[in-house]
Amino acid sequence: CWGVARDITERRNAEEQLRMKEEAIASSLSAIMITDLEGVISYVNASFFRMWKYLSAGDVLNRTFLDFWRDRDGAKDVLIRLRERGHWRGELTGLRKDGSPFEVQLTANVVADAEGQPHHLMASCIDITESKQTERALAVNSARLALAQRIARLGTWELDLVTNELWWSDQVYQIFDLRPREFLATYEAFLDRVHPDDFAFVKRAVENSMLSGIPYDIDHRILLPDGRIRHVHEQGTVYADASGKPLRMTGTVQDITSRKKMEESVRESEQRFRGIFNSVHDGIIVADVETRKFLLANARICSMLGYTLNELASLGVKDIHPAEDLEVIGQHFSRMAGGETTLARDIRAKRKDGSVFTVDIAASPVNLDGRPYLIGIFRDTTE
Repeated sequence: CWGVARDITERRNAEEQLRMKEEAIASSLSAIMITDLEGVISYVNASFFRMWKYLSAGDVLNRTFLDFWRDRDGAKDVLIRLRERGHWRGELTGLRKDGSPFEVQLTANVVADAEGQPHHLMASCIDITESKQTERALAVNSARLALAQRIARLGTWELDLVTNELWWSDQVYQIFDLRPREFLATYEAFLDRVHPDDFAFVKRAVENSMLSGIPYDIDHRILLPDGRIRHVHEQGTVYADASGKPLRMTGTVQDITSRKKMEESVRESEQRFRGIFNSVHDGIIVADVETRKFLLANARICSMLGYTLNELASLGVKDIHPAEDLEVIGQHFSRMAGGETTLARDIRAKRKDGSVFTVDIAASPVNLDGRPYLIGIFRDTTE
């Protein structure tokens, strides 16, 4: 049971980290657009709708990137350069739904999949028609990754080391997709069901346990009668006589195939969203509401403040603002955490080297696993 709880906790932590990144992307003040490699739009955030004056996703999704710019040829050239170079930054003239033009600063990147191959394009757009963004409500879109969690099946077994007889519970037979009458229950017969690539590893773990008397705890693959592969978590304990001679082994085997698939899905999603999260033009940082310590940050905020990601992980709100401003900063933080306000303008921030610059901070509270956090979106307004 402890192993199952540990697996669930680890998976939940990964899912919550992913949720925070998704919340941050959805809440960005920049308009975020995600397309396939041909420029067909698959996702836009709330700021895109506000900036382009569209009302529904149906008006935007599955249309081409080219449809939203006054100069289609220029936009087409952006796509070509983006695919060739992997990134593009410049200015284009956007066209709102009503046909009115507005100037946009566009930062675009190619985002790779888990194998490092180009997978999709992401663009971050800032309306530069006005010299300074006016206060706007920060809408929080809850785009949570829902991963199915199933309780893994668990069976027990016992191996008589004197007679080589192996006993399986009904659950173990189900895991191996076998019937008792179809399976000669011996240690060798079990090894025949182990995936060839894991055979030596499993055999060594069992034999080392027999020699040392230390329980083993491993993950490995098995082959089902129809050729399918299943992942299992196996534990075994050796029992010996007074002279130390091993007499029997008992243990458990747990079907963790679903867990392995979910872990792989989380890894791929984490890889994909890490690229998006770190490509957003604004600085993003997540703080614990109670401790005001930083939990998560993107590459842009690290660049703004001059800290590495590891350094920011040990800091908090008080460390990135001038000491004389901390009382006011604390008031802003409390109001944002309470949902009373979403935007604080002309806030002074302090870099690692002590230099000060001004930012607009948009923030949104989020509750993850019963604990409150505040997602802050920082925009440098010094220039």
